[in-house]
Amino acid sequence: MLAHAQHLSRAHVSITIAAGYLDEPPTLPGLAHLLEHVLTTAPLAASSGTSLVTWFSQHQGSLNAHTDDYVTDVHFSIPAETLEAAALTVASQLATPTFSLPTICAEVAAIDAEWQARRNSSTLQRLSAIATLSDPQHIGAGCRHGNAKKLGHNMALLHRALTTFHSGHYHSGRISIAILSPWSTDAMSCLIKRMANRFSPPSSNAPSLAVTSRWGSLLRAKAVATDNTLELLWPLPSIISPDQLASLGDIADALNHGDLEEPLPDSITDYHATLAPSGATDTFSLTLNGSAPKERLETFAVALSKRLAGHHATPNDHRNVWRPPADTVQLAPAWFAYARQQASARRLAANTISTSPSSHRTHWQQPRWLEYDTPPSPGSPADITHSTPPTHIQCWCGQYGVSDDFAALANTVWVACFIPNAIILPVSLAVKRLAHQ
Repeated sequence: MLAHAQHLSRAHVSITIAAGYLDEPPTLPGLAHLLEHVLTTAPLAASSGTSLVTWFSQHQGSLNAHTDDYVTDVHFSIPAETLEAAALTVASQLATPTFSLPTICAEVAAIDAEWQARRNSSTLQRLSAIATLSDPQHIGAGCRHGNAKKLGHNMALLHRALTTFHSGHYHSGRISIAILSPWSTDAMSCLIKRMANRFSPPSSNAPSLAVTSRWGSLLRAKAVATDNTLELLWPLPSIISPDQLASLGDIADALNHGDLEEPLPDSITDYHATLAPSGATDTFSLTLNGSAPKERLETFAVALSKRLAGHHATPNDHRNVWRPPADTVQLAPAWFAYARQQASARRLAANTISTSPSSHRTHWQQPRWLEYDTPPSPGSPADITHSTPPTHIQCWCGQYGVSDDFAALANTVWVACFIPNAIILPVSLAVKRLAHQ
C-alpha cells in the first residue's frame, strides 16, 4: 500500500507480518512479543554496535513496533530524504536478523518490566476479558503478553524457539508494506519491491495462514468492578471476502460519523466502532462509554446485529484513495493503524478453512459483551471546566495538526477563525450527532 502526500517532509512506513501472539507455541506465551523486541534492539548486520532503535535516533527518525493477536508490525517515521536507507535497513533486519543471547536476555527483562507495569492497566484487563470469551481449548483463552516466568530462563532454548518462529513466519508470504510519503508513486513502488526482495520465500513446511476460530459457542462475559466501559464484539465469519471486510469498514466509519439507526441512551457519553480492533482483530467492535439499562443496550445490539448481517459488499470495491478517519490529528498514527488493520483483514480474508464446527454458523446475532475498568479520559468535560485557561497559542495546520510539516504548509491558503477567551466543547456523542446532521 502506498499513499502520496506532496506536502509532507517526513515519510511514514509500516512493515506488517501476518504473525502474532496467537501463532506462537502454546508453551511459550510472549514469544512473538519477544521476537518483536529482539528485532528492534539486536545489532544490525552492517553495524555490530547499532540497533534499529539507535539507527533511527541517529538519523532524526523514530521507530516503534506492536505485536497483536494475528499480526506484528514495525513502523517508523523518517525525513523523506533518508527514506530509502531507512526502509532497506529495516527490511534487512526483519528478514535476516542476528540473534544474540545477551540481547534475548535483556529483552526478556524488558518484557517482564512491561508486564509488571501494565498488569493492572485497562489494556491488560481488556485482553484478559477477551480471553474469557474464547473457546477453552483455543490458544486465545489465555492472555499472552509474556513475562520472565512464562518465557523461562533458558536462553539457549529461547534462541532456538525465536529462530524457528522467525523462519516460519517472517517470509515473503506474510509481509505487507505500506508507505506514506512525498515521493512519487512509481518511486515508492520500486522501493517496496526492493524491500520485499530482502525476504525469502516461504519454505515447504511453513505454517499456514489459516486462522482457527477462537470464539466458543457459549456466551460468557467478564465483569470487572465498574460499568464505565462496555465493549460489544461481533465475531466475523470464518470465510469472508476483502469486499465484505471493506463494506464492514464503511459501516464502522458511518457509525463514527453519527449514523445510528437505533438511538443510544443519553447516559452513554461516547462510542467508537472498529473493524478488527486490537486484541480481537477477527471481530467487529463497538465500545461504549457510560452506563445504560441492559435492556436498552440489548435492543441497540440487536438492531446493529441486523445491520451487520444485512450489509452488502460492492464487488471489487477496493479504494485507490486513502481517507484518514474524521478525528485524525496526526497522519502517521492513522496511517500505521490503517496498515495494521488492512494486513489483519487480508489474513482473515485468506482464511477459507476452519477446524471449528461453530465457525460456519452466523455470529452476527450474538454479540459478546465485555465490561472492564478504564480510567476517565484526561479531556473529559468535567476536567476541562475546572482547568485554568491556556497560556500558550496552539497552532493547527489544515485538517491535521502535523507539527513536523508546518514549514511546508505555511504558504498554503487556509481559513482561520479566532475566538478569544472561548472554549467550545460539546460532549463527544453530540459531536457525532451534529456531524451526521
